[in-house]
Amino acid sequence: MRNTQSKSSCPQCGEPIRPSWRICPVCETRLNGPTCPQCGCDVKKNWRRCPECEALLMCPQCGVRMPPGQGSCQQCQQPQPMGMDSKPLIKDPVCGIEFVLVRGGTYAMGDTLDQGFKNEHPVHQVTLDDFYISRFPIT
Repeated sequence: MRNTQSKSSCPQCGEPIRPSWRICPVCETRLNGPTCPQCGCDVKKNWRRCPECEALLMCPQCGVRMPPGQGSCQQCQQPQPMGMDSKPLIKDPVCGIEFVLVRGGTYAMGDTLDQGFKNEHPVHQVTLDDFYISRFPIT
């Protein structure tokens, strides 16, 4: 007796697969499991953000898993940021280093508690412009 289950194909190698299969028998690609809606990497069900691209995996409003390729939750229809706190992430095309945007601002520089060295006086305002910094330490 022949199996008449509907078949689809592996997204990686095109091998015909059955809906009940969890991996492709040819290329061992994981077939069903949560993936990041932004970069497509495999994620765990309880993760809230993708460790690769930092995209939101669950809607912070209703807790539903974000659908692949969508920037908003289908349940509550609220647009959600896809990157790290909506900060632009850029990647150097030559060396692959990822940079995140640090928003500028103004702060008080110096010994505000009067417990430091003499060269830390007077306390003064310093303003920094926005800048990019490497996402990971570089040695």
